[in-house]
Amino acid sequence: MSTLSSQPDKVNINKAHLEDLLSIPGVGRVIAGRIIAYRLQHGDFQTKDDLTKVKGIGGKKIKKIEAYIIF
Repeated sequence: MSTLSSQPDKVNINKAHLEDLLSIPGVGRVIAGRIIAYRLQHGDFQTKDDLTKVKGIGGKKIKKIEAYIIF
């Protein structure tokens, strides 16, 4: 049995560039662009719930992406 994890590295949602955000399953160009725009206007996200302030991200989307992100 392998001890290597097949899980990808987590993406820092506060520092990620467009390409990094696109590597998160369920995040496309529109949502990635909105995350970056929100971050530039309002500052860093503190919690996963802060992501709901981005248009197009709700509870279901957060559940889908939370395993792939850090703050």
